[in-house]
Amino acid sequence: MTPILRVQPGQKPCLVVWTAAAAKEIFRKHDATFASRPSMLIFYILTGGRYRNLGFAPYGPFWRRFRRIANTQLFSPAVHASHEPIREREIHSMLRVLLEDSYKGKPINIKSWLTSVTANNMTMMLTNKRIFEIGADNDEKKRDLEDLMRRTFALMKRAKEMDPNDTEMPDDIDVLLNTSLDDGDWLADRDIASLVVGLMNAGTDTSANTVEWGMAELMANPEIRKQAQAELDAVVQDRLVKESDIPNLPFLQAIVKETYRMHPSVPLSQRHESHQPCVISGWEFPALTELILNLYAIHRDPSVYENPDKFDPSRFTRNPKVDPLAGNDFYELIPFGAGRRMCAGHHLGNVTVTSMLANLLQCFDFMTFRQKPLILLAKPRRPAFLLQAMPYLER
Repeated sequence: MTPILRVQPGQKPCLVVWTAAAAKEIFRKHDATFASRPSMLIFYILTGGRYRNLGFAPYGPFWRRFRRIANTQLFSPAVHASHEPIREREIHSMLRVLLEDSYKGKPINIKSWLTSVTANNMTMMLTNKRIFEIGADNDEKKRDLEDLMRRTFALMKRAKEMDPNDTEMPDDIDVLLNTSLDDGDWLADRDIASLVVGLMNAGTDTSANTVEWGMAELMANPEIRKQAQAELDAVVQDRLVKESDIPNLPFLQAIVKETYRMHPSVPLSQRHESHQPCVISGWEFPALTELILNLYAIHRDPSVYENPDKFDPSRFTRNPKVDPLAGNDFYELIPFGAGRRMCAGHHLGNVTVTSMLANLLQCFDFMTFRQKPLILLAKPRRPAFLLQAMPYLER
């Protein structure tokens, strides 16, 4: 009997899953059944009562069209590759700040550093605008963020067609404004605004939190950190690490997987809802049953992982086929969810996390200064190499 938990905290029954075997059974047999989202007050507020949002929309024709647009216009391999210079530039810009602070002996709030990178990545892709300017104080960052939100919710003032003489690379909002649905209608401005806000929320703190946890674990396990740095030095040598290097860095990938396992960005998944009755492990569940994946427990399933509370990347070097991006193959590691409602930006999230962690490990050694929040003292590992690799980084 597959272990599942049925609770009823309110009017609707709720199914809680906490093992990889149970998740596998449900998504292999009942993925389409649980592909909808429940109606919740917070979703109602965030979407203006319309629920026309990639993350919150109920399963149906609108969601399928919206997901197809996201897959083809925002997160396709070609679009992902075209945004690589943005991701690289933002990481290098923040490395300059870190290098300057390290020479001054200033402590680094690693979460603030990581959030700046991820936020700027998202806003550059969405609007061709950087939100967190280097050296800006919190008030300036707040004003920049408010400016972005005003721009987002003023989409109806923008032209539906891009200027053919405009040589600037179109941002994602430009693309969405010029994308039509299957029936020929344009995406509504409010729907685009809702999508943009959802992408900002999903693509900023989650990646930053994951890398912060990864750095915290590496600080607590210096032998693992040194092994990762040795791999980077051997593979990348005398240049800065690039995204194209990631497939050749198996131990770094294992560290990222182990960080996903021990510290999923959302310990409890976003809720699913069934649109028809179903039978799971011999139990009947009516329509409108909610489903929650306890990712924290699934990733610590003792029937899958030996010593599940130990940070041990070697478990994934021994079993490198486990792929957190597969969604429907390896239910023991599903940090981005599974099935039809899996995070649409999982490839972007994974490469962002891996690239930030790789650059930090390659360029700096760290000493713990304070752990909550994680404050580190940075020391350039190879100062001459850094100045040669990035000559615009001045002491």
